[in-house]
This record gives sequence, structure tokens and C-alpha cells, in this order.
Amino acid sequence: MSDKRMKEEDLEAKRNKKSKKKKKKKHIFLKIVIILITLIVILAGIIVGYAYSKYSLLNIDKMDKNEIEINEEVKQRNAHRLF
Repeated sequence: MSDKRMKEEDLEAKRNKKSKKKKKKKHIFLKIVIILITLIVILAGIIVGYAYSKYSLLNIDKMDKNEIEINEEVKQRNAHRLF
């Protein structure tokens, strides 16, 4: 009977070791995933900030069509495009 008990204890010890290894691998994998997600979020923030800074440098003026004047020279150059 003590032989059976020893074998059972050995099997349980092996299972515990395997379980600990799996938990350790899973823990490392989750840390890597969290780091990657963090880096992606930081990179996306940098890209959005860069794009916004470039967009804010654009000079966007809203003009009314009545404010735009077309002189005769421009009308003659672009006459073929109207038709």
C-alpha cells in the first residue's frame, strides 16, 4: 500500500510541476500581450497627435463665392473647361 501511495504522490508532484510551468508560461505570455497592447496604444496616440498638429497648421479660410473674383484672362484660359 505504501508503494501505491508513493506513486500517487509522485504523480501528483509531477502534475503540480507541469501546472506551475503552464501557469508561468501563461503569465509570461500575458505580460507580453499587455506590453504589446500598451505600445500600440502609445504609438496610436503619437500618430494622432502628429496628424492633429499638422492639421492645425493648415490655413483654412472659409470664403464666400461672391468674394472670389475672376478676371478676363482667367476666363479665357479656362473657357474650354466650362463646356
